[in-house]
Order: sequence, then structure tokens, then C-alpha cells
Amino acid sequence: MSDSLNDWAAGCKAAMLTDVKNRVKRTAEVLVRNTPIGHKNPTGRHKNSWKAAIGSKPTGTDPGPGTHDISGQAALLQIEGVIDSLQPGQKLFVASDMPGIKEIEEGSKHSRPARMLLGSANQWSD
Repeated sequence: MSDSLNDWAAGCKAAMLTDVKNRVKRTAEVLVRNTPIGHKNPTGRHKNSWKAAIGSKPTGTDPGPGTHDISGQAALLQIEGVIDSLQPGQKLFVASDMPGIKEIEEGSKHSRPARMLLGSANQWSD
């Protein structure tokens, strides 16, 4: 009987971890999708500046001026790969240190706020 109980508990743990990882992936997808591509020079550089790391904030996230992926797929693939390796108890960090990302999030006197972080955080409510 204890073997079947252990198997059941292990199955529950695995199912919960999978559910959390899927929710975090959806959250990251919304974050990247809600990041504007830019109007003057739409390269997707800001979208692709989002990176994930386990244990500490990722740095050096600017993909560089040669970025021409307006879908943000490169960022999503990197983030999803890190999420897939995440284990219970580990801290996940998703960040962008791209210049101007804070102004895009919060807005400025020249633009409305994009609310990339706020919009993605709201995914946890469903």
C-alpha cells in the first residue's frame, strides 16, 4: 500500500510542477508579446531582450542591433528552455536590461505605458 501511495504522491508532485511551468511559460509569452517592436525601426530588439535565469537576474540581455525577429521567438525559446530545467525550490528570474525598457513599461511624456509586466502578471488570475 505504501508503494501505491508514494506513486500517487510522486504523480501529484509531477503534475503540479508541470502546471506551474506551463503557467510561467504562458506568463512569459504574454510578457514578450506585449513588448512593443518599435515604430521608427521595428526590429524586435526589445522583445528579444527578455531572458531567464535560475538563481540570479540575467544580465547582458540586449540581443544587439542586428536583431530582426519581431516575433520575439528567440526570447521565448530561451525562457522556455530555462523554465523546463526549473526544479522545485529554485528561483526563476526573467529580466531585460535593455536601455529604455523601463520607459516602455511605465510610459513617458512621449508614449503611453505598455504595461508588459502588469499584463503578464495578470495571467496568474485565471
